[in-house]
Amino acid sequence: MKILHRIAGLIAAAAVVVTTGCAGSAPDVAAYVGPTRISDRHLHEITVAADEVLRTQGQRASSGGVLNGLVLGEIAEQTAAERGIKISDSERDALISPSNLGSLLGDGRTRQLAYALADAELVRMRVGDELFLKSLGEAQVRLNPRFGTWQPEAYAQGGSMVGAGSESLSLPALPRS
Repeated sequence: MKILHRIAGLIAAAAVVVTTGCAGSAPDVAAYVGPTRISDRHLHEITVAADEVLRTQGQRASSGGVLNGLVLGEIAEQTAAERGIKISDSERDALISPSNLGSLLGDGRTRQLAYALADAELVRMRVGDELFLKSLGEAQVRLNPRFGTWQPEAYAQGGSMVGAGSESLSLPALPRS
């Protein structure tokens, strides 16, 4: 169950302090992970949905925690592609279902977050801690300044890698669909 605690800790650990800059970021992008963009809108939608789901269990979702999970999942996906690793939805479900995050699987919006966290753990188990930590450290991650800086070394301590940002800054209003 240590794996499941690490996954849950990655979501819970990311609501911290001070602002730093990040040149070249579009204001509507929460993060870049290599060539992949995670938009503010997408992050907002998943955070709201995850918060709704997790609230029923007495937990909360923060945008920093969700972003941490999405970035981690994207790095895992890129690492898996580089190494020819295939992960099935049944493997993801088997890992997440028995955890306190299993309820995220029932909502299409939050399933992406659950699968991102599962992918990270499954890739880590297949390539080993050392190579996975190396992948985290070498990943080309740029965060929107309000989320702070990418801190891959925090993963080894079970902390959030999205840190030293301030979610208290004004967020752009998202148009309603």
